[in-house]
Amino acid sequence: MKKFNFRVKILIVAFFSLLNSAYAQPADTVVGFLCEYARNLYEQGDLRDAQHEFNKALILDPYNDMAKRYLEVITIESAGGLKGTLP
Repeated sequence: MKKFNFRVKILIVAFFSLLNSAYAQPADTVVGFLCEYARNLYEQGDLRDAQHEFNKALILDPYNDMAKRYLEVITIESAGGLKGTLP
């Protein structure tokens, strides 16, 4: 019985490890896509939509540096500051 319980515990841990890795990857992919899409919108001068997409990226990844930097620049540009302060 102890061997059975041990095997079941191992299978449960393995299952949840695989499940976690399967769901962790797409979030990173989605954040990357949102940031690239937002950057393209920014480069086209569509600040409002770029800001919206960067905010979506920050919902999924609150520590995303690219989204934070672009949002700071968009805020400055929207207030009449310097344009094109990011590469």
